[in-house]
Amino acid sequence: MTVNKILLAATIVLAPVAVTAQDWTGAYGGVTFGGSSIDAKVKPLGDLALEGDGNSTGLFAGYNYQMGGIVYGAEFDFDATNYRVGEDILGDDSVLVESTARLKARVGVPVGNGLAYGVAGIVGASTNTVIPDAKTGLGADFAVQDGVGYLIGAGYDMRFDNNLLVGAEVLYHEFDDDVLNVEVTTFRVRVGYTF
Repeated sequence: MTVNKILLAATIVLAPVAVTAQDWTGAYGGVTFGGSSIDAKVKPLGDLALEGDGNSTGLFAGYNYQMGGIVYGAEFDFDATNYRVGEDILGDDSVLVESTARLKARVGVPVGNGLAYGVAGIVGASTNTVIPDAKTGLGADFAVQDGVGYLIGAGYDMRFDNNLLVGAEVLYHEFDDDVLNVEVTTFRVRVGYTF
């Protein structure tokens, strides 16, 4: 193969990349829809295992800054959740997680017409559940407290018409205190807009 043919082939291969290259610097926001899988252990009850799941609807907002081929960013999101934990054991007294809030640092790279990224951050979960002593045998009713944990994850946002974003994100969360160890995996679809 001649040098000219090699250069022509490289131009054909790289041309779409040059056309779709975009600057990701700027603010963005949108809505999310998703679900979760939850595994919890209650330490005072001999690491009693509880499982759960549920769905969520939320809002997110963030800012990206692109330096060369790397995109750095920060994002906040809030989900109204319907996560039930331990329903098979606790019945109507199962733990209900009502909302979550996350603050995430993001690092990504443009891939095709989108942005592939990894995240790490902190998460807070709000519950409003008191498990009666009849279910726990602890000698008193057991109030499940709000929790703060950490998260890691990955996602991909694709840009359409320069401003519309459609993507998906998988996050792993862990909460660990003197009473509970909780692991939550969420999958969420994202629809947003860049400004």
